[in-house]
Amino acid sequence: MADASLLVVEDDAAQRELIQSILRSAGYTVRGTDSTESALRLLAAQTAQLVVSDWKLKDSDGMALLRSVRSDHPGVGFVLATAYGSIQHAIEAMRAGADDYLPKPFERQALLLTVEKALRA
Repeated sequence: MADASLLVVEDDAAQRELIQSILRSAGYTVRGTDSTESALRLLAAQTAQLVVSDWKLKDSDGMALLRSVRSDHPGVGFVLATAYGSIQHAIEAMRAGADDYLPKPFERQALLLTVEKALRA
């Protein structure tokens, strides 16, 4: 699965770069962006096998992106990550179709295991 194509959606540039670096070092092909709008444009131009998105984004939120991805790209996996995590957020994300939910801060290994699990789903 390490050759999978991933899209990281995170509005904090340093956090986005860190996540992308971790995923690239594991062998994934990774693109990144900072907004829901640009994520949807990137997916329309070239699909990904998995989206890893932050809950809070500058133009919307990860839940809105999740709903759009499920509607327009139903075969694309989706992991929602957030520093504002709660059990309720996790339940909401899973009910909306997320493959997994990752509370921040997370360790490198937790990110990689979550991505691998979502790619298998």
